[in-house]
Amino acid sequence: EAALRACIAASDLDFDVAVLERGEGKPEAAADDTPQQAPGQLLTHYAPDKPTFLAVLGADPAAGGDGQPALEGVTSSVVVDFGGAMSWAKDTAAAYRDLSPAGDVREAARALFDVLRWTETCEGAKRVLVVDIIALKVQDDDAGALYDRMFRSASGRRVHIQGGAIPVGSGGAQ
Repeated sequence: EAALRACIAASDLDFDVAVLERGEGKPEAAADDTPQQAPGQLLTHYAPDKPTFLAVLGADPAAGGDGQPALEGVTSSVVVDFGGAMSWAKDTAAAYRDLSPAGDVREAARALFDVLRWTETCEGAKRVLVVDIIALKVQDDDAGALYDRMFRSASGRRVHIQGGAIPVGSGGAQ
């Protein structure tokens, strides 16, 4: 902070410097009365025009969900995969795309926005399922940034998938 203030003072710029603390945990929506500073602050910033959900694989549905009715399968879903975690859905989903078959977080981050826009062009699909990389326990310094974008694309909604199916009554998504 001191170095920043010194540089600003040395450049004869007239700026006020405010120090912000970095928050921990998952992104949260701002209160309704908080003015928007930039579109990237919106929880739905990356959201496609179809209902989108983070797909938590192999999770215990009793562990919680977003209270949405459950899906019975992925046949009417666009699957956005990472590292082949949902490769079983290639032939059953309405459409399928892997952000990085090799599991490279940087490659996936570069592809995410284009793939989310692509999901909007998939005819007949009712929803988008984006693999939850945090639930996959991806170990990479950039995984948090990619997760933030994925979380925002799904507006924080999750669906639980076990053994290639989304259990009915699991608190999954519609």
